Amino acid sequence: MNSSATPSIRKSFFRLLCLVVIGLGIPRCMRGDVPRPERPRPDALRTNWLTLNGEWQFEIDPTADGGARGLASGQDLAAKIIVPFCPESDLFGFGFGNTNYFENCWYRRMLDLPAAMLGKRILLHFGAVGTGIAKKGIPGFHNRPFVWQIWDGRKDGFSALVNYHKLDHKLLEKLTYTYLGEWIKKQQDAVANEESGGDDRLLKARLLQDKLKLILEGEAPYDIFVRWKPLEQQPIGWHPYLNDGVRLNICPFMEVDVLRKRPNIKWGIDRGKNPPGSPWGEERDNDRHLTLAEKRKARES
Repeated sequence: MNSSATPSIRKSFFRLLCLVVIGLGIPRCMRGDVPRPERPRPDALRTNWLTLNGEWQFEIDPTADGGARGLASGQDLAAKIIVPFCPESDLFGFGFGNTNYFENCWYRRMLDLPAAMLGKRILLHFGAVGTGIAKKGIPGFHNRPFVWQIWDGRKDGFSALVNYHKLDHKLLEKLTYTYLGEWIKKQQDAVANEESGGDDRLLKARLLQDKLKLILEGEAPYDIFVRWKPLEQQPIGWHPYLNDGVRLNICPFMEVDVLRKRPNIKWGIDRGKNPPGSPWGEERDNDRHLTLAEKRKARES
């Protein structure tokens, strides 16, 4: 049985089609040459599932007329791409060499469903797809943004847009100490020159820097907690694992309140139960905080 998936990735949510999974269960990953074949959401185990990472047809649509040209009707697209990598990435496999922002593009792939999935309801899951800071897009993705605006609370103060998929420890350090540090020096000069608003801009910038330092350090409650990982595998400081998802990794930024647009995310108890033998019991509680001492002790033992 063949099925066609031709998502039109539009303006406000295109950027990353990172992990695509068809699902119903316990990991049965496709191996071989398929990149990132592991189950991207170990907290959502299903009996049968199929990763769609690998080679897809792909076409950039600069004039936004792909629908009129029949790209949605199943015709072959002009190029190829390796999912889960975006077209700007060196890893996507076919050498576009183009790092421009693509407002419109198309993905297409044909697949054969395994016998265990035939006749059943199929869930097509697009992971790491977001609307960024846009106010329009696919309903349901607004609360998993991958572009975050970090600011100090003043419209004329410090502000930076960061891509969650690139925001590792090194980049957050650079933002905290280099970019924000240079802004602080400018505000110190503004205070010395008695410029209007300089005192408050300096105060707000220093407060923001202190908050970002808390995230870098990762002491509770400014830590990342991943409920499907044992204590010794919990992140220490700002060292996120992308596949753990925006919902968990954005938590310290929400805790210190440095995001200009706060997504409506909750970290309470999810419905259902964890699989037997889960490190934190059956209750799917995401609202936990672990001290650095606890994590380090677990890693040493």
